[in-house]
Amino acid sequence: MKPFLAIFLLCITAFAGAQDIFGTDEEAFVLLPAEVISGGPTRDAAFSHSGRWVTYQKRTYSSLPDLLSTKESPNWRWFAYDRKTKSTKSLTVPADIDTIEVMGDDATVFVAGEDYFGFFSLTTAKFTRLEIPDGYDLLSEGIPTFAPYAFLQKDDHYCIIFPDATRLEFDAKGFDVGDGIGYDQHNIYFYATRGTGNAEKSGRLAVSKATAQLAFAELTDDEVVRLVRSLSPVEHAFVFTNRNENVYVQAEEEPPAKPGKLPFDARVGAGSDYAISRMKELVVYYDAGALLLREIKPVDIQLAKSAVDEALRQKLLKKAKTVGIALMLYAADWDDVMPGQENWQTDVLPYTKDAELLKEFNYTFRGGNIAEIKNPESIEMGFVLGPNGRAVVYLDGHTKWVSNP
Repeated sequence: MKPFLAIFLLCITAFAGAQDIFGTDEEAFVLLPAEVISGGPTRDAAFSHSGRWVTYQKRTYSSLPDLLSTKESPNWRWFAYDRKTKSTKSLTVPADIDTIEVMGDDATVFVAGEDYFGFFSLTTAKFTRLEIPDGYDLLSEGIPTFAPYAFLQKDDHYCIIFPDATRLEFDAKGFDVGDGIGYDQHNIYFYATRGTGNAEKSGRLAVSKATAQLAFAELTDDEVVRLVRSLSPVEHAFVFTNRNENVYVQAEEEPPAKPGKLPFDARVGAGSDYAISRMKELVVYYDAGALLLREIKPVDIQLAKSAVDEALRQKLLKKAKTVGIALMLYAADWDDVMPGQENWQTDVLPYTKDAELLKEFNYTFRGGNIAEIKNPESIEMGFVLGPNGRAVVYLDGHTKWVSNP
């Protein structure tokens, strides 16, 4: 094995843990160790479009009696955690908001209430509140996950409002304007259709920032499919589930008919509330009194299988070691005499309290006084069978994995 691959394998088993590896026969993934975002009660965690930011509410306490109170506290404040800098910003926004989302520029937070909306700058910490004009609707597809603006509609009239409160208004009569799909220095682009019935055409509607003029470019069916895929460029559609108050991630929707070498899923953590990023490579959840984040990374499948094998070997070696210690404790109570083959499990059970573990152990030593043995390091006490080998414990207490010939 190449040195850097061996180091990587060591890192997987030492830090992530083999229990964090999952996949299929064709690809493998690992859940990286949890990253702490915040301690204390939190709620409503969500990722930004890019996955860089995590917004969430945290309960704050104004006094010691408030801290000790069992009543629901109204003191919930919004925060944004920056994964890039590992820092947290407090968001001074109204308490009655319905929507909060970091925009695609990763510098502005969009906020909306019942009759208002606004922009919070992550750079200047300034909040700009704007009223929704009479007769206009704030469109959900205008809540800008990908671009820094708000999108309002009144019949066929549309209004784009930027964080600096400047407006771009245009009429789109004859068009059914859909989701925003991008922007550049000169234009803002929307998915739109024109016409009805068999004459309906799908395309990209460009709105000029300078003149508010419209330009419609018809798209073929294949181009529409590519456009939809570009808006959701998920490399791997991981499936997250909640089972028995635990969050799990799996590589595919359905498990394989025949179990593979790798585990099909991995436990993310405890808790029933969680949120995943747009690319589905990040998950945030509340566990053990803290808001935590874990990232999923692809790994070489052969390295992953080796890590799982090594973890299993270590598990079996630990079992053999545990029974070996129990046998040694028995011998210490009986003048260095080990039990014989008959009824040895009954004799040793008080030293392990684990009957199932003793059933897995193959006791090969015939019994007798171990103090009289000159080479205990080479005499087997017994072993636990595993795939392609066995975990052996010796009379001196050390363990060793012995592969099948």
